[in-house]
Amino acid sequence: MSAAARFEDQRKDLERVQTLYAAQPAAFQRAIDAGGAALAAALRDGVYRFALAAPLVGGEWPASRDGALLRLEAGGWWSRLRKSPRRDALIERLASLSASPDAATASTADVLRLSTGNALIRGLPARDQLERECVAFDGRGRLLLSEADAAGLVARLGQWMERLRLAERVFPPLATGDAFNAAAERLTQAITQQGRSLARLYNDQLIEEVRTGWKSGQIARSLTLLVPYLDEASYLIARFPVVVVPTGRIPFRPEFVVSACRIAERQARNLGSLTQATRWQLITHLDQIAQAFEQQNEAH
Repeated sequence: MSAAARFEDQRKDLERVQTLYAAQPAAFQRAIDAGGAALAAALRDGVYRFALAAPLVGGEWPASRDGALLRLEAGGWWSRLRKSPRRDALIERLASLSASPDAATASTADVLRLSTGNALIRGLPARDQLERECVAFDGRGRLLLSEADAAGLVARLGQWMERLRLAERVFPPLATGDAFNAAAERLTQAITQQGRSLARLYNDQLIEEVRTGWKSGQIARSLTLLVPYLDEASYLIARFPVVVVPTGRIPFRPEFVVSACRIAERQARNLGSLTQATRWQLITHLDQIAQAFEQQNEAH
């Protein structure tokens, strides 16, 4: 199936479940939304145990008998003992309930997944909040806060991106909806700008540390650079190792940095594990380091 056909199928599935939810009584909707909010919080926080009873589509609410409830449970004392949150187990259980041969069970699971995903998306910051509270670097990449605050802000943006992905995992058709895509657009824009700027700051610091260490004689006979970049798949600051001088008897010379970074640039171009945007960002940082020490050689 092509990507376009898959997208269209998911869009229709989203509309189907939205229509199903809208056709339910107000009391049912309130109960499902309460359950969805509780499940969203459990997934967000990574709880060790969760249990939920939800009304069945087409049944009475409050239920007149025990069998008229959809029950969702995962985890227990062993999960806490092993420090193993039940996020994956809950998502898998929900998906299996959606595939149930019982129509009422499947329909209820579908609307619960929709409500849970919507609750996760509603908890994300609006554009004006991002512009007001989540700016550590200006448009020119100048640091406006402390470095620690900037790092914390980028980490928080990454957590919000993870929450958006969590919403998609709970109910994949949500990714075709307007609310999901609006949240994805504003969060991606914010974390890309702020995260890249933080990685550039770290890269500038790395250059200065190596330069200072070389001039003071602190770099002796081994050096590995950990070149920072924003991984635009995970939206985390990552570091690419570049061996400049292996452990041994060879004294450090600044031209070694240049050659090591040029070799690393060629390696980075072939890193299929990184997105194209991430690869070019990493290559840019490697080039920046190489140029800094090329200029250092020319000055000497």
